[in-house]
Amino acid sequence: MWALLVIIGFMTFAVGVTWFAWTVVKRRPIEQFPGGAGLLALALLGLLVLLIGIGVMPGPAPQAAPESDGDAELRAELAETRAQLGAVRRDVDAVRARLEEVEEAASGLAESVAWLEALERAEAPVVVDGPVTALSNGDVDAVDRLVFGIRNRSRVVAFPLTASSTHVSYSDEDLGVGVLDFHEEAPSEAANGWSVRWTEGEGPNLGPGEVAEITISLLGLDPRLTAGKQFVIEVELPGQLPIEMVRATPPELAPVMELGP
Repeated sequence: MWALLVIIGFMTFAVGVTWFAWTVVKRRPIEQFPGGAGLLALALLGLLVLLIGIGVMPGPAPQAAPESDGDAELRAELAETRAQLGAVRRDVDAVRARLEEVEEAASGLAESVAWLEALERAEAPVVVDGPVTALSNGDVDAVDRLVFGIRNRSRVVAFPLTASSTHVSYSDEDLGVGVLDFHEEAPSEAANGWSVRWTEGEGPNLGPGEVAEITISLLGLDPRLTAGKQFVIEVELPGQLPIEMVRATPPELAPVMELGP
């Protein structure tokens, strides 16, 4: 577009100037020459179009400024910062994933604790029935036997009370005797062991609603169970958590003593 304006403007200006010059050479008044004063106006119009064309002529394309050392350093710093941000983002994602794992583990632990607490609160089918009775010797200076009852509160399950299925253990402050031997009847000689008899129902299984009396003989203890000593009895039945009884003898022994509920 600008080239067309330049060409038209130049030609119009040239024609107007040439024609006007020819008028001057002929020494004829311009108003008497064909066209009259329009020649001068034509020349001026051509000059104006020429100037407009030159004015809209596009200049040379701007050249990119040469890159300086400062720009290169800034670009390098930006790249390093971008890399550091990426590393931080990856670390944050890793921490978030780890927190999710910890939260899942904590949730599982909480469920396990709740299950254990519920298990502890649950009523065991076999429980101790009444207090633990301690029978001392003739000199009333040591305990010969411990007697306690166990009751089956289940309505459908029976528990065998035999040497192979039931384990009765004893320990005190001085001795860890452990599992005692089973005897058909309470031993009368210097021996440790346990025996059982049914006060409600009949053996060899402790059926629903039945009560059995367990007698523990401590004639073989050395040292003996004397006054003011704590001891532990544990009865382990198949399919049930062990029944643990922690008791203590009184400061002064008597022929028959009830130790705890």
